[in-house]
Amino acid sequence: RNVARYAGLVTDPRVAVVRVDGPLYFANAQLLEDTLAGLAENRSSLQALVLDASAIGDADADGAHALEQLRERLA
Repeated sequence: RNVARYAGLVTDPRVAVVRVDGPLYFANAQLLEDTLAGLAENRSSLQALVLDASAIGDADADGAHALEQLRERLA
């Protein structure tokens, strides 16, 4: 959800929380990986990237592979 929707929310520039709303599969897996890696690369203060996957109802092998690749890229 967008941070602007929550009045008084305290944020920390060292942490980013990203929620994925929908399935993670071959058609969007690479986009997710590239987007999150780009976020991490462009925010020098970022120390933690939290992926809220509670709304990912389904994932295929490409989606799982993208998460593995992302973990390796950000390690």
